[in-house]
Amino acid sequence: MNDPNGTFFWQGRYHLFYQYNPHEAHHVGRTGTIHWGHTVSENLVDWVDLPIALTPTPDGPDMDGCFSGTGFVGPDGVPTIIYHGVPGGICLATSTDDMLVHWEKHPANPVILTPGPDDPYKVDGAPCGWVEGDTCYAITGNSSHDAFDGREPDRAYLFKSDDMAHWEYMHPFYEGGVYTERGEDCAVPDFFPLGDKHVLLFASHRRGPHYYVGSYADNKFIPEHHRRLAFGETNFTARTGILNECQTLLDDNNRRILFARISEARYGCVQRASGWAGIMALPSVLSLATDNHLLVEPVPSWNPCAENTSTLRTWRSRRTRLCRSTRWPGTGWRSGQCSSGTMPRNSAWSYAVRPAARNRRKFVSTPIRTIITAGRYHRCGSSSSMLPAPAPGRI
Repeated sequence: MNDPNGTFFWQGRYHLFYQYNPHEAHHVGRTGTIHWGHTVSENLVDWVDLPIALTPTPDGPDMDGCFSGTGFVGPDGVPTIIYHGVPGGICLATSTDDMLVHWEKHPANPVILTPGPDDPYKVDGAPCGWVEGDTCYAITGNSSHDAFDGREPDRAYLFKSDDMAHWEYMHPFYEGGVYTERGEDCAVPDFFPLGDKHVLLFASHRRGPHYYVGSYADNKFIPEHHRRLAFGETNFTARTGILNECQTLLDDNNRRILFARISEARYGCVQRASGWAGIMALPSVLSLATDNHLLVEPVPSWNPCAENTSTLRTWRSRRTRLCRSTRWPGTGWRSGQCSSGTMPRNSAWSYAVRPAARNRRKFVSTPIRTIITAGRYHRCGSSSSMLPAPAPGRI
């Protein structure tokens, strides 16, 4: 299990798709290993594993892997996945059944070709699609050596289509580099309205997930505020507990629900031996603060420590001593050791669900046994660690 991908609230159910390798419990593997896994829930607590949604097509535009993307409902009301097919480019798939089990790839795939050296856009970094009126729009990121080597800042590219089959490149969607560092890219973007602003949620391979809040007009996004959701080191996947790729959906209560992956920082040989790989954070609710920064709250249906008479709260870190003594039931895995240091302001939370040891595609509603709150670690189930009721945490 890796990146959370297409997310839908459809027919009263929450659908989460994710990067999945059916051959072994390890993300990096031979060419063609990356599929889309699929899980569904009616309450964001209990999840049911469904069949693989997307599989690479031999000799097709995605024969080397169905990599990251997003989900949206097309102008005709049909759930649509837009994803990066390697090596061909940006691809589409649609589903017409209530459980979103069966997906049909678009006959025009790839609808946006992998660019050549003289093209003005990039498709690496995954696409995000949405609809305005009868027109479909999509942005692609710029996860490339031009970004990694500092020749260009984080950036996204805007496309539009009137028929889903023919896409026209318009222009750069926004220009980064004002708030971000040299070497950061725009990967796995998710663009959505929130309050009277718009949010671009994305990750850079150098520093991890962050977001812009800004204005959207005339098919351009103007970042006005920036915050990080985590702060990785030289590679944001290398430290245990670091928040990674994020994606959202809008449910029937008009809540913007956030899904995210957390780095477990285990070697590939350990992942293979244990039979599972990948951790998803508990779903959260996003809202906009009065100063136009994001607030993150636990979904009300989640009370992961209820059995141990403790509750979960979100947090804002300052200086912390990180002491990890978390044990995952049934896996024999005990995370890290104590370390000290300065966590940046507005760091991410570190609570999670894990895939079942016997089925790495299935979610289990088992919370991490140690959670961060108020700059410290608290252990669930101890009378000395009773926490206040959940409160919004600004990030």
